[in-house]
Amino acid sequence: MFRNYPGNRWTVSILPVLALAAMLVTVACDDDVGLGPEDLEPDQGSVTKCGAGLTECSGVCINTKRNNANCGACGNACKSGEVCTDGKCKLTCPPDQEICDGKCVNKKTSPENCGACGTKCKTGEVCADGKCKGNCPSGTTDCSGACVNTNSDHGNCGACGVKCKTTELCISGKCVLNCPVGFTECNGKCVNTDSNAANCGACGTACKTGEVCSGGKCSMQCKKGYTNCAGKCVNTFEDGSNCGACGTKCPTGQVCASGKCTQKCPTGFTDCAGGCINTNVDNKNCGACGTACKVGETCKAGKCVFTCPPGLLNCSGKCVNQQVDATNCGTCGKTCGKYEVCKNGKCALNCPPGNIECSGVCVSKNNDVKNCGACGTKCKTGELCMGGKCVLNCPPGQVYCSGICSNPQNDPNNCGACGKQCGFGQVCMAGKCQVTCVAGAVNCSGSCAHLNNDPANCGKCGNKCGSGQTCKSGKCVGIQCDVFTYGLSARPVDILFVIDQSGSMNTEIAGIKSNLNKFSTFITGTKMDYHVVMLAYRGNGTYHICIKPPLGGVSCADGPRYKQLSYTINSHNALTQTQKYITQIEAFMRKDSLRQMIVITDDRNTGVTGANFHKWAKARTGWSDYVFHSIVSAKSGSCVASIGNDYMWLSKQTGGIIEHICTVNWTTVWNALAKKVTGKAITQYKPSKTPDITSLEIFYDNVLKKKGSEWDWNATKGFIEIKGTLPPIGTKIMACYLTGTSAP
Repeated sequence: MFRNYPGNRWTVSILPVLALAAMLVTVACDDDVGLGPEDLEPDQGSVTKCGAGLTECSGVCINTKRNNANCGACGNACKSGEVCTDGKCKLTCPPDQEICDGKCVNKKTSPENCGACGTKCKTGEVCADGKCKGNCPSGTTDCSGACVNTNSDHGNCGACGVKCKTTELCISGKCVLNCPVGFTECNGKCVNTDSNAANCGACGTACKTGEVCSGGKCSMQCKKGYTNCAGKCVNTFEDGSNCGACGTKCPTGQVCASGKCTQKCPTGFTDCAGGCINTNVDNKNCGACGTACKVGETCKAGKCVFTCPPGLLNCSGKCVNQQVDATNCGTCGKTCGKYEVCKNGKCALNCPPGNIECSGVCVSKNNDVKNCGACGTKCKTGELCMGGKCVLNCPPGQVYCSGICSNPQNDPNNCGACGKQCGFGQVCMAGKCQVTCVAGAVNCSGSCAHLNNDPANCGKCGNKCGSGQTCKSGKCVGIQCDVFTYGLSARPVDILFVIDQSGSMNTEIAGIKSNLNKFSTFITGTKMDYHVVMLAYRGNGTYHICIKPPLGGVSCADGPRYKQLSYTINSHNALTQTQKYITQIEAFMRKDSLRQMIVITDDRNTGVTGANFHKWAKARTGWSDYVFHSIVSAKSGSCVASIGNDYMWLSKQTGGIIEHICTVNWTTVWNALAKKVTGKAITQYKPSKTPDITSLEIFYDNVLKKKGSEWDWNATKGFIEIKGTLPPIGTKIMACYLTGTSAP
């Protein structure tokens, strides 16, 4: 059976009615270019014998001379990029490449096969036009030693390493599909718009159901000489599936000629493995059966000829645009010179940045003595053109700097380079600014530094102290200044009252209840931070204690600064009860507070002795510098039950006051007690960080004070203590000192 192919190709129809195995090669049809030739014949029932030149492979007649899936023998498949020719898998190369050692190479650009297979260029050389050269000519690009035109190079299209597919050509730096003559690219496929129903006359123009595409137009009738067979226009004089009439298939081994099935091909056609082929125009049998043209070539007069799309020129197997190609400008082989580009098929001057065109030549306006800064501006004899200006031609060893010749090796104003000035006290030696430092200093990056006290070079060059630090003895130390206000922001005070509530204390308890708020008012006036703990039974009875606002709360309740522990204190157990309830007492006290204990009783102490109580208190955290005050029976009298010797001993040991319980004027007692309680607290200040004592300095309102006579350091407690004549309330006290060090 005959089928009409592009270029008057006649061939045997080999598409089976039955589904074939995966080895079958897709058959090209008259309106869409397929992937391979018609190289097999379907089984017509039970195959007993294949025609001449065919081999039975799995029940299918195959031409093993040119079938890629069964090349030379059944099941022998060719690799990707190979085609079966005369029963052997052979590599196929693009038109501009040849096979060298089993690889496709371009001998004009390959540094490994420059001009001939195996001819390698030396290290640093490139291959251009089949010759090893020092660098690539204008209009080409060095791609791994190969000088290529990225506008047309198949393996470096548009940029180095960008390879086009075997069915594509590189045109103007882009890979484009290369369709045979008579076919048009539609959505990445080559189709015959004369007969393709989906692209009839133009891409995307689809015929309606029942219509056929004939002569590029959709119609219900086919053009003259063709017949509509199942919606397709066929030549029943040549179509092996519709020979003489639609549906009439020629038997295996026969062809359709003049509408009849016959064993012979017509005049002008050759039987190639059962197909009638015009070897003058058939791309797969060009000149002889099995001679296939390469991608981009067309069979003309029995020879494979490379063809380019309209507007492009075939130059040594490459399609180039001679209007813009600098290596083929206007015609093949015409290469534009240095600083030239191809415009409209003619080489035109194109000067690089920094150069200008003067009388048809590219010159550097920055250093051309005949065109210095502008065309025609000539420098005088003895002058040079530098930066577009004529300057003196300095003798060897000197350079031109701002109108003078300077030696950059020793000129401090141009040390090493023009305009680089050395700093104060520096000299220029060997093109570098250097200093000569005095004794005790070292040269740190061109500056003299004392490593013992330089914060930028502490201990060693480049060791910079951090923010808030200074350098002392070669180590970075922190600088800290704490500010206090005398009488307002000193050490907090926690005061403990322990009051005897026995029957003999009737008069004294009345004085306590009526005067304790006066005591709190006095302390509040000093702006001190204080807390008061009362160890006494709470209530409104004669011997009970109820502290009202502002110190206490409403209905004998506690206040923000006041805490009462409601336990009964009798005549002799003030010290014992304090030890018993110490955990609850300390719960209302602050860390680092000055703790004051006031015992009010008219009797003696029994149980724990004053000495043992003192030892116990000093051992507790926060009590090491506590002060004990005694309002007790200091001497015999009508109001005295017994002398309070233990209490008075504790006051003497801690520096507290001793007041006689029989004193009538409670206001005097409270004032004296309040001054004693607060006096020590407002003279003690704790630094925010551990200070370097040797660096500690104290200022009153920015006036430096003397250590020893006006202030001192209490190493035991870690406090600054104000001494001598005390400053007025509100005086700003500033303590400045160095903190921890860091090694260089």
